[in-house]
Amino acid sequence: MRRLLVIAMLLCAGCGQPQALPKDVVARVNNYMITADEFRRALDAAPAGFRNYPGLTPAMVKEKVLDEMIANQLLLEEAQKLNFDKQSEFLAEVEGYWRQALLKAVIQKRNKQIMDAAGITDAKLRELYDRSGVQLELTSVFVADEAAARELSSAGEDFEEAVKKLGARLVRQDTGWWLSGDLSWGMEDAVWPLKVGGVSRPFFTPEDGWSVVKVMAKEPLPQKPFAEMRGALRKRFTAQAVQGLMDRWIAGLRAKAIVVRDQSAIDRVDLGQTQEGGRDGR
Repeated sequence: MRRLLVIAMLLCAGCGQPQALPKDVVARVNNYMITADEFRRALDAAPAGFRNYPGLTPAMVKEKVLDEMIANQLLLEEAQKLNFDKQSEFLAEVEGYWRQALLKAVIQKRNKQIMDAAGITDAKLRELYDRSGVQLELTSVFVADEAAARELSSAGEDFEEAVKKLGARLVRQDTGWWLSGDLSWGMEDAVWPLKVGGVSRPFFTPEDGWSVVKVMAKEPLPQKPFAEMRGALRKRFTAQAVQGLMDRWIAGLRAKAIVVRDQSAIDRVDLGQTQEGGRDGR
């Protein structure tokens, strides 16, 4: 009997005492380990107003954030027990978050590379200043494919006649006055140096497809001195350069990809359903 009592005492020696956690783990919820890095990210993500709230010490902030992380993990485990993680609606939502997170990551990385490549010099600002002193009347012709755009771009003086011959490949034709900054960065770089009557190279954008532009007229505009406009020009040029290089990068990805559209399938999709409830139409 005494021997059994000793064994029981030895087995219960650790009862009620927390087990030591692995290094760099701040808490354990059942079998899930909350690491120090995960905890630090949660602290960084906490609103500044909460972290700096009067009367809350750093220890209290940590305690509240960790309590919320523990509660969230318990809720997640309960959701898994109820098989919520296997339902189609949940999986579709997870896929949507996953896609958005990946898009955000790749765009942020590319934006940094683009900002480094933009290269804002005084010569470029002066060029932008000169452009802002002129408005252009442009005829933009949107066509169905790249071949039609190249034909139109090489038409020269026969531009109008070439437009007439497009037939069903002509999507639409617009004429209007444009200021510097109205066009995309790459398009403005190509169009603004053209003389009246000049025809641009083909352009492609995901929104409008293929197009070619002809300069119909140019008119001067009043301007403030360059020194007064330098700051605004630098800000505008940066925004244009980043967007233009991003568009060029996406166009390059598109050119290397295989993209197939089924117009009949597109036409069968009810726009009202997608607005109401996403892919499942609920």
